[in-house]
Amino acid sequence: MTTTTHAHAEAKVELKREFPGWNIICSADGRWWGQRFPVPREAFDQPNMVDADSAAGLRAKLAEATS
Repeated sequence: MTTTTHAHAEAKVELKREFPGWNIICSADGRWWGQRFPVPREAFDQPNMVDADSAAGLRAKLAEATS
C-alpha cells in the first residue's frame, strides 16, 4: 500500500466514523464523494450526495449537509 493510498484509507475510516450512514468514496484521481443511501425518511429534504477535491473538503461539505 502506498503512502497516499494508506492516507486515503485512514481518512475514509475517520469520515465514516464522523458521518455514520454516509458511504465515503475516493477515486484513484483523489476526488472524494459522500453518498447517503438509502436516504433516511427524515433526511429526504437534505443532500444525499456531496463531492470535494480532498478529504478535508468533503468533511466540511458533509458537516454542512448534516446540520
